[in-house]
Amino acid sequence: MKKKVIYNEVYDTEFIFIISKSRDKVFQKYGIEWNEWGGCCDFHEKIFIIVHPDAGLDVLVHECDHAVSELWKILGIEKIKGVDECYSYMLGWLFNECKKFRKQNKK
Repeated sequence: MKKKVIYNEVYDTEFIFIISKSRDKVFQKYGIEWNEWGGCCDFHEKIFIIVHPDAGLDVLVHECDHAVSELWKILGIEKIKGVDECYSYMLGWLFNECKKFRKQNKK
C-alpha cells in the first residue's frame, strides 16, 4: 500500500491518495471499504481517493471526480452544469497529482 497526502492551498484541503491491491489492508488501517478497482470518501475530515494499481486511468479520473464533488459538498459550493471552470481545473489538477504519484510507484 502506497499513500500520498495531496494538499491544495487554494481550498486549504488535503486529499489522501492510496494505491493498494488489498481492500483488507486499507480497511484495517483506515476503516474504509471500497470496491475492487477504486473508491472515494470523506472520512475524518479528509477526502480519500483509493485505487488498485492495475486500475485504468478511467477509474482514476472517476474517483478524482468524486473527490472534487466531495470537496464542493463540504465547502457548500454548488456545481453549475456546463460552466463550472473552477470544478474542471480542480479535477484536472487533482488527477495530474494522483497520476504523477501513481507513475512514480508503478512496478
